[in-house]
Amino acid sequence: MNSNTPYTRPQWNALNEEEQQAVDAVCAYLHGIPMPRDEQLTDSFLSTSLRLLQPADEAYIPDEENDGDLTHAIQKKFHAIYHAGITLAETSLNRQGKKPTQDFNLLLVVEMDIHDTTHVVIVDWNSPRRYLHEWTEAMDFQFADLKAIATKVLAVRNTLVKEVVNPQRIYVVVECGIFKEAHDIPRGLEVHCLDYDVEHLPPERLEISPLDG
Repeated sequence: MNSNTPYTRPQWNALNEEEQQAVDAVCAYLHGIPMPRDEQLTDSFLSTSLRLLQPADEAYIPDEENDGDLTHAIQKKFHAIYHAGITLAETSLNRQGKKPTQDFNLLLVVEMDIHDTTHVVIVDWNSPRRYLHEWTEAMDFQFADLKAIATKVLAVRNTLVKEVVNPQRIYVVVECGIFKEAHDIPRGLEVHCLDYDVEHLPPERLEISPLDG
């Protein structure tokens, strides 16, 4: 691999359409535009546009990307990958009939630490649900080629789609008609057991149902 041009046109041509869309989404986040599809898509263009993600020997980012605010640059590197994954996940979910704000609300949070592990969390901003939690050393978050970039973005997308589409299960244990315990309750939620079998109860223990009165 040429250290000056780690990302090349042959690498791009070897990607399938889905992988190219993933790299496109990263480029769109970093620069506001997708990759060109003509002769402008050169080794130099690819390597310059995605330079923030390329390997840097014993450094967090390439020297050319360090504008004096190292923390911001590292944050941007993580956001580029995970925001691209969110973008593709939202597109996939929309195609499956899922509606933003109604069925999912994806919020990216990056807790960056230069000297320790950086945590990436994607949550639902409208409910106490976590869709993804990953962590890595900031210096290790780099990509040798376009295939590696696409693979990571698509892995994020697939995780998010799976978590949104598959319902979150809460298991309630009932024995002989008696509520025993509940499992896997998200933090901030309460489970209330409504027992309509009230014939055996004295009047002073009866309460109005919050569901149907």
